[in-house]
Amino acid sequence: MFFIPILLCLYLLSIIHDCRKSLKHVDQSFDLISDNLLILEISADSIFRQKLEASKRSKEKQQDDLKKHRKRRVKFKNISGMKLKVTSG
Repeated sequence: MFFIPILLCLYLLSIIHDCRKSLKHVDQSFDLISDNLLILEISADSIFRQKLEASKRSKEKQQDDLKKHRKRRVKFKNISGMKLKVTSG
């Protein structure tokens, strides 16, 4: 009779120990998930910055092209009574 409560107590302690192990694994899993989410957030931020820089470069290129177009000079040359349009630039 004396051994039954001791065995029951040991059994309950083993269950508690298993639960603590399981909780430790769950905690590690949550840590991995949070690390992966952080990596995804950093990746998304990097992609957003790359697209923003590409957009800025595209706008700068358009402005440069517009400036080049404005710099072209249109000259008319009169050769034997015909006006010819000559562009330089």
